Amino acid sequence: MFRRDLSTQKPDKFDTVIGKDAEIKGTISCSSGLRVDGKLEGQVIGTGDVVIAEGAVVTANVEARNVLVAGELRGNLHASGRLEISQKGSLIGDICVGSLIIAEGGKLEGKSEMKVDKAKQPKNSDT
Repeated sequence: MFRRDLSTQKPDKFDTVIGKDAEIKGTISCSSGLRVDGKLEGQVIGTGDVVIAEGAVVTANVEARNVLVAGELRGNLHASGRLEISQKGSLIGDICVGSLIIAEGGKLEGKSEMKVDKAKQPKNSDT
């Protein structure tokens, strides 16, 4: 997804890490990478990549560049880039993404909208 497997990357590769024993409630704003291994309830607003690791439970609306869901996400998601749901990942909520990958076994329950990059659309010619 990000030219490497973020689900297995060491936590020190992310500026913000919520450990597996942590429970956070509130809004998290970050401009760089966020990895959630524990529980998060609230809202995530970021311009970087977000990883919801296997075993993590996130009940929040998420806005980010690229998102990998290997755990559980309950909430709406807006990703300007790619959403990837791994084979053990689960997302319950509506999504608006640039691209979408769901591995066999991954779950998505909700409405999906694919953003169209108007610069890459073929031009209509009236010839």
